[in-house]
Amino acid sequence: MKESKTMMYPPGGLMVWIFISAEMITFGLFFLAYAYSEQSDPEHFGPSKALLNPLVAAINTVILVTSGFLAALASHAMERGKAKETAWLLVSASFLGIAFLVIKGWEYVSKYAMDITMSTDTFFSFYYFLTLLHFLHVLLGLVILFAVAGKALKGMYTAENHMGVKTATAYWHMCDLIWLILFPLIYLAH
Repeated sequence: MKESKTMMYPPGGLMVWIFISAEMITFGLFFLAYAYSEQSDPEHFGPSKALLNPLVAAINTVILVTSGFLAALASHAMERGKAKETAWLLVSASFLGIAFLVIKGWEYVSKYAMDITMSTDTFFSFYYFLTLLHFLHVLLGLVILFAVAGKALKGMYTAENHMGVKTATAYWHMCDLIWLILFPLIYLAH
């Protein structure tokens, strides 16, 4: 049975939203644990946070949000039956996602060079755990975006049948949302 535009609620299908909700609840619990730990031990969190570079994280935020915008444009292009435009927008979103990971990787390497690891203190335990977990989600999102872009280029989606595009972009927006919470929580809030 072919899907129709009216059957696309919620966008990407119910199962992807159940998955996204479970992921958001999981991250939310980790955010609460982080906030509790910071409130319990503020004198150790402040100096450690000062070792981070909020400007680099802000640049990465702009990169990831721009990538999400391109993914949204890809979804809208597919609704109009523009498969090649969809594919190139998804590839462009993916390359920005790769740029995000490269910058994040550089940040990890620079911290490691300063002998700052997950075992340095409680703040850096949370920092590495939360950002690496997000890193892995972005990595999975890139695999999904590239796979969906390839299918779009092969003509496997139409204006009437593009659930894969909606699912991929919904997942990618979840990665954006998690980062939009992580960025101020880890880099800005004191």
